[in-house]
Amino acid sequence: DNIAWNHQQFTVDYPSLDNEVKVGTVYMRLWLQAGDGFIKSWEEPYRLFELLFRRFLCELDRNPAVTIMCIRCLERLYAIHADDIGPFSDIMILVRSMASTKSTETQHRLLGLVATLLGVSADEDRHGKISIPENAEQLLNIESIGQLCQFVAWGHTSGGDQIGNLLSKMLGVPESQKKTMITDGTESRPGDASASETFGFSSTTGKADPASDSGCPPVWFLSRTGRTPPPPEAIKGPFRV
Repeated sequence: DNIAWNHQQFTVDYPSLDNEVKVGTVYMRLWLQAGDGFIKSWEEPYRLFELLFRRFLCELDRNPAVTIMCIRCLERLYAIHADDIGPFSDIMILVRSMASTKSTETQHRLLGLVATLLGVSADEDRHGKISIPENAEQLLNIESIGQLCQFVAWGHTSGGDQIGNLLSKMLGVPESQKKTMITDGTESRPGDASASETFGFSSTTGKADPASDSGCPPVWFLSRTGRTPPPPEAIKGPFRV
């Protein structure tokens, strides 16, 4: 009747998990799908945060999908366990990673993670206020402020989608009514009638033209380079739409 079971050496193989990305004992994709109650019950959030951050550093610009998954896990874990994890002393590594990576999605995800570390994320109402002043103090320097200001400027340029939407819309307009052109705008001057109309204003009333496409910037600059921001000598334009 006495049965001995060495449960510590007992394992079950799950072939369905063979292709899942794993950090420590966590399968990241499945972990992200778990409910908040499961995340709140995690016993060692600080240890998991360290493992995720190390994996992020190893995968940055090598495997974008895994990089983004690590950032999402870091953001969610900190949003729920900020008090247990405490101050994060390597925020400047995140800022420099935003500046160096060539992946726009990675930049956006890192910006969201920084917002969570500062306690200004959209999850505040869901998980409570994060107030750890030590995180914000690390950003009080010229390097981080300059980089974040640059991201504010880049936030106004979402490029090809807007041009593509405008041109696609023009395909459905009768030939006699098509007036949109992409031209060299170097000769335009502030106050010109043509320039006013291009910017969505009527030259006669001086008011905004409701027929203009406000979703598409009227002036564009182009650069064929992988650097962000591009060097001044590689920039061509302005071009007017």
